[in-house]
Amino acid sequence: MTRGTVALTIGGAYALIVLASAVYLVVLLSQPGGDPLDGLVLIIPTLPTSLLLGSVIDSGDIVFNVLMFTAGGLFQAWLLWLVIRGRKKTAAQAESG
Repeated sequence: MTRGTVALTIGGAYALIVLASAVYLVVLLSQPGGDPLDGLVLIIPTLPTSLLLGSVIDSGDIVFNVLMFTAGGLFQAWLLWLVIRGRKKTAAQAESG
């Protein structure tokens, strides 16, 4: 496996976890009588970005908060992909080995 394949597998799996958590949270929030701790379903997988966003965002709008935490988690997935993949090789580097 190449670094790109490994990076895509790990970053993609993390992105799927974030998206699944967001969908699950939206389903939980649409049910009557929700628990105040339901938001942890999305906050925990998106740590540490969710801590930063939680301190910056002061919105009472639940939909906006869910979208922002989801975007933060997807940003983390992209960063994870970049870090694991590493630098791209130029054509000259690829030919030389």
